[in-house]
Amino acid sequence: MGIGRRAFLQAFGASIASLGNPLQAVVLSDDLYINRALGIAFHKPPGWHFASVREFSELRHEQILKDDELSEQLRDAGEPLVVISKLDPAQQALTPAITVWVEPADLGDGEALIECIPYIERTYQRVLNHYRVIGKPITQTQSNCESVQFFAEFLFEQTSMSAMARNRCLVSIRETQMFTINMFDYPTLNQSTQQEYDGFLNSLYYV
Repeated sequence: MGIGRRAFLQAFGASIASLGNPLQAVVLSDDLYINRALGIAFHKPPGWHFASVREFSELRHEQILKDDELSEQLRDAGEPLVVISKLDPAQQALTPAITVWVEPADLGDGEALIECIPYIERTYQRVLNHYRVIGKPITQTQSNCESVQFFAEFLFEQTSMSAMARNRCLVSIRETQMFTINMFDYPTLNQSTQQEYDGFLNSLYYV
């Protein structure tokens, strides 16, 4: 459903109007990201960086996954819409990061979004070591869209390093689209960024 065009313009109209071409489909301005074509807007955490999606994909291919055909399918499943990182991932792979994915919604008739979470957990348990969902998934609305948020953890591994990663995930349905926001940090390495993630989610709008 989204917040609607009027509320969107109230929230972001001044920023759009300040651009040289206010009709452009994608806006990157300081901490602001707006994608008018897909209907999503947010502010990245201050001091964080819009990272290269290509570099992120290359690093993802260096991640050690379980020996499973599904691993290769996930590696080749496409690229995120946006990658935001606290540090340069080319220099520090274990950096807190946020990824934004969008894909067609594929729910069955009458299927609730929260019913997908066990499937997501089983899928990632097949490819990530020590993956588990922590606590009970929470049903909520984000910009008037049906959403589910949950926490998980897994062992992030590369040949030269490994650490337990915490994953905070928000999945939302807006009409025919599914948005997945993945937020990663590493509390065992003193990289806990819940405050930044809270601020990011408070700035997130679907139109």
